[in-house]
Amino acid sequence: MKLLLIRHAAAVPRGTPGVPDGERQLTADGEAEFRSAAGGLAWIVDPPDVLLSSPLARARATAGIAARTFGRLEPRIEPALAHGTLETILAALASHGSTATMALVGHEPLLSALLARLLGVSDSDRLGFEKGGAALVDLPDGLASAGRLVWFLDPRILRTLAGRRESATEERIRARRVPATACLCRSAWNAIGRWGARHAVPRRDRRNAPGCAPLRLAPRLRRPRPAHRRGRDGGGARRHGLVARIRRETDHARAGRPARIIARMNGLVDHRLIEELYGVSDAGRALRSQQRLYEITAAGGGSA
Repeated sequence: MKLLLIRHAAAVPRGTPGVPDGERQLTADGEAEFRSAAGGLAWIVDPPDVLLSSPLARARATAGIAARTFGRLEPRIEPALAHGTLETILAALASHGSTATMALVGHEPLLSALLARLLGVSDSDRLGFEKGGAALVDLPDGLASAGRLVWFLDPRILRTLAGRRESATEERIRARRVPATACLCRSAWNAIGRWGARHAVPRRDRRNAPGCAPLRLAPRLRRPRPAHRRGRDGGGARRHGLVARIRRETDHARAGRPARIIARMNGLVDHRLIEELYGVSDAGRALRSQQRLYEITAAGGGSA
């Protein structure tokens, strides 16, 4: 069998006016710290079959936190853990038979004396429990012979183990998660519709764990604007037509025929228009720019 010894968490100081010793409750910090330490206990030891607790309020509160952490466990009150002797405590433990794992929540100096007795040592002063600390003893031959100390931990180490337990749990959850798009079967895609399936966009959200991207349907696409309304800077078909006309009128000017182009543009931002206008200037034709009105005067070889 295995025996898990737990000392109660930090409680209201002894001698507090109006608070009897048996009714001292856990402090807010003591309760929070042991709740974290209990997570470390649940990670390194299997849930006990029996949980015994002292009848004092601080021990009952500590046992309740441990029971909720282990799950499916109800603390049992054992009066010997409060004011009994080692013989009465051992007799109470023996009454539960050869249980695989037994846990008890008690007080000092009874816990350190009990641990020394179970290990077969006489010096119990070196085995003192801190508030919220715990020890696990392996008793292969039962209570009749000395056992083996598996571990003896203070609450700070237990809280550290609890943090590692949470990190390991998060890693397992992340490893099991798959992208939401991989979970959609063919019937789900059909329910969304061909348009929705075609425009479904998986988006990674920082608030979610990596690899678990929510599925977001892209907004409905707006109808493209007509070619003649795509802007006045020569965009689309308008730009292509303007380039072709500049080339045609430039050829007319070189041949001696009258040629003139007046085009309204917001600015020369397109490289193709800039190249064509440079070609007109290189051909000896004048360009005039006034109030965003670009006028190409080819007739007469001068500016109008």
